Amino acid sequence: MGLKGAVLAVCLSALALAPASASAEGKFSAWVFGDYYYFAQEHDTTAVDQSGFWFRLVDLTWDEKLDEAFSTRLRIETASPGSFSATPAAMIVYMKDAWIKWSQGRQAVILGLTTPPSHSYTEAIWGYRYIEKFPFELAGFGGSRDIGLGATGWLLGGSQLGYHVMVANGNGLLNEQDAEKRISGSLRYRFTKAFSVEGYADFEPRSYDTDRATFRGFAGYQRESLRAALEYDQQTRNLSDGGSYDLRVVSGFVAGRVAEKVWLLGRVDRHMDEDPGYAPGSAPGRPYLPYDSSVKNTFLLAGIELKARDNVAFTPNVEAILYDEPDGGGPAPEDDVVYRVTFEFTY
Repeated sequence: MGLKGAVLAVCLSALALAPASASAEGKFSAWVFGDYYYFAQEHDTTAVDQSGFWFRLVDLTWDEKLDEAFSTRLRIETASPGSFSATPAAMIVYMKDAWIKWSQGRQAVILGLTTPPSHSYTEAIWGYRYIEKFPFELAGFGGSRDIGLGATGWLLGGSQLGYHVMVANGNGLLNEQDAEKRISGSLRYRFTKAFSVEGYADFEPRSYDTDRATFRGFAGYQRESLRAALEYDQQTRNLSDGGSYDLRVVSGFVAGRVAEKVWLLGRVDRHMDEDPGYAPGSAPGRPYLPYDSSVKNTFLLAGIELKARDNVAFTPNVEAILYDEPDGGGPAPEDDVVYRVTFEFTY
Protein backbone atom coordinates (compact mmCIF):
# COMPACT_ATOMS: atom_id res chain seq x y z
CA MET A 1 0.00 0.00 0.00
CA GLY A 2 2.85 2.41 0.75
CA LEU A 3 3.21 5.09 3.43
CA LYS A 4 0.81 7.63 1.90
CA GLY A 5 -1.85 4.97 1.37
CA ALA A 6 -1.50 3.76 4.96
CA VAL A 7 -1.86 7.31 6.34
CA LEU A 8 -5.00 7.89 4.27
CA ALA A 9 -6.51 4.58 5.39
CA VAL A 10 -5.89 5.27 9.09
CA CYS A 11 -7.36 8.79 8.97
CA LEU A 12 -10.43 7.70 7.00
CA SER A 13 -11.00 4.85 9.45
CA ALA A 14 -10.90 7.32 12.35
CA LEU A 15 -13.59 9.40 10.64
CA ALA A 16 -15.78 6.35 9.99
CA LEU A 17 -15.54 4.80 13.46
CA ALA A 18 -15.96 7.92 15.60
CA PRO A 19 -19.16 7.90 17.69
CA ALA A 20 -22.06 10.22 16.83
CA SER A 21 -24.40 12.00 19.25
CA ALA A 22 -26.42 15.18 19.78
CA SER A 23 -28.35 17.18 17.18
CA ALA A 24 -27.08 19.36 14.35
CA GLU A 25 -26.56 23.11 14.78
CA GLY A 26 -26.17 25.33 11.71
CA LYS A 27 -25.03 28.89 11.05
CA PHE A 28 -25.05 31.05 7.91
CA SER A 29 -22.47 33.80 7.33
CA ALA A 30 -21.26 36.01 4.49
CA TRP A 31 -18.06 37.91 3.63
CA VAL A 32 -17.88 40.50 0.86
CA PHE A 33 -15.08 42.82 -0.28
CA GLY A 34 -14.09 44.80 -3.33
CA ASP A 35 -12.66 48.10 -4.50
CA TYR A 36 -13.01 51.23 -6.47
CA TYR A 37 -9.65 51.16 -8.27
CA TYR A 38 -7.57 53.36 -10.55
CA PHE A 39 -4.39 52.15 -12.28
CA ALA A 40 -2.20 55.24 -12.52
CA GLN A 41 0.76 53.25 -13.92
CA GLU A 42 1.09 49.71 -15.25
CA HIS A 43 3.92 47.85 -16.96
CA ASP A 44 1.30 46.34 -19.27
CA THR A 45 -0.37 49.31 -20.93
CA THR A 46 -3.64 47.35 -21.14
CA ALA A 47 -4.53 48.46 -17.61
CA VAL A 48 -3.18 52.03 -17.61
CA ASP A 49 -5.84 54.60 -16.65
CA GLN A 50 -8.42 51.89 -16.10
CA SER A 51 -10.77 52.51 -13.20
CA GLY A 52 -13.96 51.00 -11.89
CA PHE A 53 -15.70 48.99 -9.22
CA TRP A 54 -15.31 45.26 -8.71
CA PHE A 55 -15.98 42.57 -6.16
CA ARG A 56 -12.86 40.58 -5.37
CA LEU A 57 -14.80 38.15 -3.17
CA VAL A 58 -18.38 37.29 -2.26
CA ASP A 59 -18.51 34.30 0.09
CA LEU A 60 -21.66 32.61 1.40
CA THR A 61 -20.98 29.99 4.07
CA TRP A 62 -22.98 27.39 5.93
CA ASP A 63 -21.32 25.84 9.00
CA GLU A 64 -22.99 22.96 10.77
CA LYS A 65 -22.06 21.10 13.93
CA LEU A 66 -23.45 17.61 13.45
CA ASP A 67 -22.60 16.38 16.94
CA GLU A 68 -19.80 16.63 19.50
CA ALA A 69 -17.31 15.08 17.08
CA PHE A 70 -18.36 16.02 13.54
CA SER A 71 -18.75 19.42 11.88
CA THR A 72 -19.02 20.50 8.24
CA ARG A 73 -18.70 23.58 6.07
CA LEU A 74 -20.07 24.41 2.64
CA ARG A 75 -18.98 27.70 1.08
CA ILE A 76 -19.72 29.09 -2.36
CA GLU A 77 -17.86 32.03 -3.81
CA THR A 78 -18.06 34.43 -6.70
CA ALA A 79 -16.07 37.47 -7.77
CA SER A 80 -15.65 39.93 -10.61
CA PRO A 81 -13.21 38.71 -13.27
CA GLY A 82 -9.74 39.94 -12.35
CA SER A 83 -8.50 40.31 -15.90
CA PHE A 84 -8.29 43.48 -17.98
CA SER A 85 -9.58 41.95 -21.19
CA ALA A 86 -11.79 44.02 -23.43
CA THR A 87 -14.13 41.02 -23.68
CA PRO A 88 -16.87 41.20 -21.00
CA ALA A 89 -16.98 38.31 -18.55
CA ALA A 90 -19.57 37.44 -15.91
CA MET A 91 -19.15 36.60 -12.24
CA ILE A 92 -19.06 32.80 -11.93
CA VAL A 93 -20.18 30.94 -8.80
CA TYR A 94 -18.01 28.03 -7.64
CA MET A 95 -17.41 25.91 -4.55
CA LYS A 96 -14.73 27.30 -2.19
CA ASP A 97 -15.08 24.98 0.82
CA ALA A 98 -16.66 21.56 1.18
CA TRP A 99 -15.31 19.58 4.10
CA ILE A 100 -16.15 17.41 7.06
CA LYS A 101 -14.11 17.54 10.27
CA TRP A 102 -13.81 15.07 13.10
CA SER A 103 -12.55 16.57 16.36
CA GLN A 104 -11.37 14.83 19.48
CA GLY A 105 -9.99 17.01 22.24
CA ARG A 106 -7.32 19.25 20.74
CA GLN A 107 -6.90 17.19 17.57
CA ALA A 108 -8.90 17.18 14.33
CA VAL A 109 -8.97 15.36 10.99
CA ILE A 110 -10.39 17.22 7.95
CA LEU A 111 -11.48 15.69 4.64
CA GLY A 112 -12.45 17.63 1.53
CA LEU A 113 -11.89 21.02 -0.09
CA THR A 114 -10.27 23.08 2.64
CA THR A 115 -7.52 25.49 3.69
CA PRO A 116 -4.01 23.95 3.38
CA PRO A 117 -1.23 24.31 5.99
CA SER A 118 0.35 27.14 3.98
CA HIS A 119 -2.55 29.45 4.88
CA SER A 120 -4.17 28.17 8.04
CA TYR A 121 -2.11 30.10 10.61
CA THR A 122 0.01 32.86 9.10
CA GLU A 123 -2.79 34.47 7.11
CA ALA A 124 -4.73 35.02 10.34
CA ILE A 125 -1.83 36.99 11.82
CA TRP A 126 -1.11 38.95 8.65
CA GLY A 127 -4.76 39.91 8.53
CA TYR A 128 -6.21 42.21 5.89
CA ARG A 129 -6.90 39.39 3.48
CA TYR A 130 -9.47 41.70 1.98
CA ILE A 131 -6.76 44.23 1.14
CA GLU A 132 -4.31 41.81 -0.47
CA LYS A 133 -3.27 38.18 -0.55
CA PHE A 134 -0.44 37.38 1.79
CA PRO A 135 3.12 37.02 0.38
CA PHE A 136 3.17 33.25 -0.18
CA GLU A 137 0.08 33.34 -2.39
CA LEU A 138 0.78 36.66 -4.09
CA ALA A 139 4.13 35.25 -5.24
CA GLY A 140 2.32 32.31 -6.87
CA PHE A 141 3.78 29.65 -4.53
CA GLY A 142 0.41 28.09 -3.69
CA GLY A 143 -3.30 28.78 -3.42
CA SER A 144 -5.63 29.14 -0.46
CA ARG A 145 -7.57 25.90 -1.08
CA ASP A 146 -6.85 22.28 -1.95
CA ILE A 147 -8.70 18.97 -1.95
CA GLY A 148 -7.35 16.26 0.31
CA LEU A 149 -7.01 14.91 3.82
CA GLY A 150 -5.43 16.81 6.69
CA ALA A 151 -4.86 16.77 10.41
CA THR A 152 -4.38 19.68 12.78
CA GLY A 153 -4.11 20.32 16.48
CA TRP A 154 -1.91 21.14 19.46
CA LEU A 155 0.78 18.94 20.98
CA LEU A 156 2.25 18.53 24.47
CA GLY A 157 -1.11 19.10 26.15
CA GLY A 158 -1.24 22.87 25.68
CA SER A 159 -1.56 25.70 23.16
CA GLN A 160 2.13 26.28 22.55
CA LEU A 161 3.13 23.72 19.91
CA GLY A 162 0.71 23.34 17.01
CA TYR A 163 0.77 21.47 13.74
CA HIS A 164 -1.12 21.11 10.46
CA VAL A 165 -0.34 18.45 7.85
CA MET A 166 -2.11 17.58 4.60
CA VAL A 167 -1.97 15.19 1.64
CA ALA A 168 -3.77 16.86 -1.27
CA ASN A 169 -4.18 16.90 -5.04
CA GLY A 170 -2.09 20.05 -5.41
CA ASN A 171 -4.44 21.57 -8.01
CA GLY A 172 -6.38 23.97 -5.82
CA LEU A 173 -10.01 24.05 -6.94
CA LEU A 174 -9.28 22.10 -10.12
CA ASN A 175 -9.69 18.36 -10.61
CA GLU A 176 -6.78 15.97 -10.17
CA GLN A 177 -4.90 15.15 -13.37
CA ASP A 178 -2.31 12.58 -12.26
CA ALA A 179 -1.44 10.17 -9.45
CA GLU A 180 0.90 12.58 -7.65
CA LYS A 181 0.00 14.38 -4.41
CA ARG A 182 1.28 17.50 -2.69
CA ILE A 183 2.50 16.79 0.86
CA SER A 184 2.61 19.84 3.11
CA GLY A 185 2.97 20.61 6.77
CA SER A 186 3.54 23.39 9.28
CA LEU A 187 4.78 23.47 12.85
CA ARG A 188 4.24 26.56 14.99
CA TYR A 189 5.34 27.55 18.47
CA ARG A 190 3.90 30.25 20.72
CA PHE A 191 6.52 31.75 23.02
CA THR A 192 3.85 34.02 24.53
CA LYS A 193 0.24 34.91 23.70
CA ALA A 194 1.59 37.70 21.49
CA PHE A 195 4.71 36.21 19.84
CA SER A 196 4.83 33.06 17.71
CA VAL A 197 6.92 31.45 14.99
CA GLU A 198 6.11 28.91 12.29
CA GLY A 199 7.99 26.73 9.84
CA TYR A 200 6.26 25.41 6.74
CA ALA A 201 7.36 23.07 3.94
CA ASP A 202 5.77 21.23 1.05
CA PHE A 203 6.79 18.97 -1.80
CA GLU A 204 4.81 18.66 -5.01
CA PRO A 205 5.75 16.03 -7.62
CA ARG A 206 4.81 17.27 -11.09
CA SER A 207 4.76 15.91 -14.62
CA TYR A 208 7.92 15.86 -16.74
CA ASP A 209 10.19 16.08 -13.67
CA THR A 210 9.12 19.67 -12.93
CA ASP A 211 8.75 19.03 -9.18
CA ARG A 212 8.49 21.92 -6.72
CA ALA A 213 9.58 22.22 -3.10
CA THR A 214 8.70 25.16 -0.86
CA PHE A 215 9.90 26.42 2.52
CA ARG A 216 8.67 29.28 4.69
CA GLY A 217 9.88 30.77 7.95
CA PHE A 218 7.51 33.11 9.77
CA ALA A 219 7.56 35.19 12.96
CA GLY A 220 4.50 37.12 14.11
CA TYR A 221 3.54 39.50 16.92
CA GLN A 222 -0.13 40.03 17.68
CA ARG A 223 -1.80 42.16 20.32
CA GLU A 224 -5.14 43.95 20.54
CA SER A 225 -3.86 47.18 18.97
CA LEU A 226 -0.76 46.03 17.07
CA ARG A 227 0.19 43.27 14.64
CA ALA A 228 3.53 42.77 12.92
CA ALA A 229 5.22 39.93 11.06
CA LEU A 230 8.32 38.95 9.12
CA GLU A 231 8.33 36.16 6.56
CA TYR A 232 10.79 34.39 4.26
CA ASP A 233 9.52 32.19 1.41
CA GLN A 234 11.55 30.07 -0.99
CA GLN A 235 10.34 27.81 -3.77
CA THR A 236 12.64 25.57 -5.82
CA ARG A 237 11.29 24.72 -9.27
CA ASN A 238 12.82 21.86 -11.22
CA LEU A 239 12.98 22.01 -15.00
CA SER A 240 12.36 19.16 -17.42
CA ASP A 241 15.94 19.49 -18.74
CA GLY A 242 17.34 18.63 -15.31
CA GLY A 243 18.01 22.17 -14.14
CA SER A 244 16.27 24.15 -11.43
CA TYR A 245 15.92 27.67 -10.06
CA ASP A 246 14.85 29.32 -6.80
CA LEU A 247 12.32 32.08 -6.19
CA ARG A 248 12.75 33.91 -2.87
CA VAL A 249 10.58 36.50 -1.14
CA VAL A 250 11.19 38.44 2.08
CA SER A 251 8.23 40.32 3.52
CA GLY A 252 7.43 42.56 6.46
CA PHE A 253 4.06 43.82 7.68
CA VAL A 254 2.77 46.10 10.44
CA ALA A 255 -0.70 47.32 11.41
CA GLY A 256 -1.52 49.49 14.39
CA ARG A 257 -4.65 51.09 15.80
CA VAL A 258 -4.29 54.86 16.11
CA ALA A 259 -7.89 55.60 17.17
CA GLU A 260 -10.88 53.57 18.28
CA LYS A 261 -11.94 52.77 14.71
CA VAL A 262 -8.84 53.71 12.72
CA TRP A 263 -5.91 51.46 11.79
CA LEU A 264 -2.78 52.24 9.80
CA LEU A 265 -1.17 49.41 7.82
CA GLY A 266 1.91 48.91 5.70
CA ARG A 267 3.70 46.05 3.99
CA VAL A 268 6.85 45.48 1.93
CA ASP A 269 7.60 42.34 -0.14
CA ARG A 270 11.01 41.98 -1.77
CA HIS A 271 11.10 39.50 -4.68
CA MET A 272 14.79 38.66 -4.88
CA ASP A 273 14.90 36.52 -8.02
CA GLU A 274 13.93 36.73 -11.66
CA ASP A 275 11.37 34.12 -12.74
CA PRO A 276 12.45 32.59 -16.07
CA GLY A 277 9.10 30.81 -16.28
CA TYR A 278 7.09 34.02 -16.35
CA ALA A 279 4.95 34.45 -19.48
CA PRO A 280 3.78 37.97 -20.44
CA GLY A 281 0.18 38.48 -19.45
CA SER A 282 0.19 35.70 -16.84
CA ALA A 283 -0.55 36.47 -13.22
CA PRO A 284 -0.44 33.37 -10.98
CA GLY A 285 -2.07 34.10 -7.62
CA ARG A 286 -2.69 37.77 -8.44
CA PRO A 287 -5.40 38.35 -11.07
CA TYR A 288 -6.35 41.81 -9.72
CA LEU A 289 -2.75 42.98 -9.61
CA PRO A 290 -0.88 41.74 -12.69
CA TYR A 291 2.84 42.32 -12.48
CA ASP A 292 6.00 41.24 -14.23
CA SER A 293 7.87 38.65 -12.15
CA SER A 294 10.51 38.11 -14.82
CA VAL A 295 12.61 40.78 -13.06
CA LYS A 296 13.35 41.47 -9.40
CA ASN A 297 10.88 43.84 -7.79
CA THR A 298 9.62 45.38 -4.58
CA PHE A 299 5.92 45.35 -3.67
CA LEU A 300 4.64 48.18 -1.43
CA LEU A 301 1.29 48.53 0.31
CA ALA A 302 0.03 51.36 2.54
CA GLY A 303 -3.46 52.09 3.76
CA ILE A 304 -5.73 53.48 6.45
CA GLU A 305 -8.65 51.36 7.62
CA LEU A 306 -11.77 53.22 8.75
CA LYS A 307 -14.28 51.02 10.57
CA ALA A 308 -17.85 52.25 10.25
CA ARG A 309 -18.76 49.43 12.65
CA ASP A 310 -17.23 46.11 13.69
CA ASN A 311 -18.35 44.36 10.51
CA VAL A 312 -18.06 47.24 7.99
CA ALA A 313 -14.78 48.85 6.87
CA PHE A 314 -13.55 51.27 4.21
CA THR A 315 -9.82 51.39 3.49
CA PRO A 316 -8.17 53.90 1.14
CA ASN A 317 -4.89 52.28 0.07
CA VAL A 318 -2.20 52.30 -2.56
CA GLU A 319 -0.19 49.41 -4.00
CA ALA A 320 3.00 49.86 -5.99
CA ILE A 321 5.48 47.51 -7.63
CA LEU A 322 8.93 48.95 -8.26
CA TYR A 323 10.98 47.02 -10.82
CA ASP A 324 14.73 46.51 -11.01
CA GLU A 325 16.60 46.52 -14.27
CA PRO A 326 16.88 42.98 -15.72
CA ASP A 327 20.05 41.09 -14.77
CA GLY A 328 20.83 40.66 -18.45
CA GLY A 329 20.63 44.37 -19.10
CA GLY A 330 18.02 46.62 -20.64
CA PRO A 331 15.44 49.01 -19.19
CA ALA A 332 13.30 48.17 -16.18
CA PRO A 333 9.57 47.68 -16.80
CA GLU A 334 7.31 50.62 -16.01
CA ASP A 335 6.40 50.62 -12.30
CA ASP A 336 2.86 49.56 -11.34
CA VAL A 337 0.78 51.92 -9.18
CA VAL A 338 -2.88 51.38 -8.29
CA TYR A 339 -4.99 53.57 -6.01
CA ARG A 340 -7.98 51.95 -4.35
CA VAL A 341 -10.76 52.47 -1.86
CA THR A 342 -11.45 48.98 -0.56
CA PHE A 343 -14.71 48.07 1.18
CA GLU A 344 -15.50 45.05 3.33
CA PHE A 345 -18.56 43.85 5.18
CA THR A 346 -19.51 40.64 6.95
CA TYR A 347 -22.65 39.25 8.54
